Amino acid sequence: MNSEMTALAPLLFSHIILTVNKMQNEIWKIIPNYGELYQISNLGRVKRIRSSVNCRCNCKRIVSERILKGHVNKMGYRTVSLSYLCKIKTILVYKLVATSFLDMSNYKKGMTIDHINHNTKDDRQINLQIITHRENLSKDKFRKGKSSKYVGVSFIKSRSKWYASIRINGKSKSLGLYDNELDANLAYKNALNFLSD
Repeated sequence: MNSEMTALAPLLFSHIILTVNKMQNEIWKIIPNYGELYQISNLGRVKRIRSSVNCRCNCKRIVSERILKGHVNKMGYRTVSLSYLCKIKTILVYKLVATSFLDMSNYKKGMTIDHINHNTKDDRQINLQIITHRENLSKDKFRKGKSSKYVGVSFIKSRSKWYASIRINGKSKSLGLYDNELDANLAYKNALNFLSD
């Protein structure tokens, strides 16, 4: 058993160093509108800052600094509950990270905050981007119950071809029939790029 532990020691030690290095790159910012009681990090962690709070019985107590665990909601996104002035609000962690660390100046109606790697529990700044809702739907990801994994592409059985179309102002515009799914997807993406220019 001792020889096994000796063999594992370098692996355990390298893991500890890696963890410490990760935390050294962690940047914390105050979450606005909560009396400077909470901070969010670029790694998607939320902490309550050590503070003195008023209890319901009109006495003060010291709350120690701690990382909040939060929960995962029905949609698979991480949430935390923040309280201020006797009001509790549940907030999506990725939105806290985005508003604190991403350039929100281009954020407008029709935009969304996207998880680049499709993992809704990975709320690190480097995994978030602001894109249009259409771009988010067009990302290459498996779509349940559809004949194609790509938005704007479907398989026409009677012709054994892939059909590409795009919706513009609520009306569908045909982009043609293709021998394979990737060509149909490329046609959709080209049309999408043409619309965004």
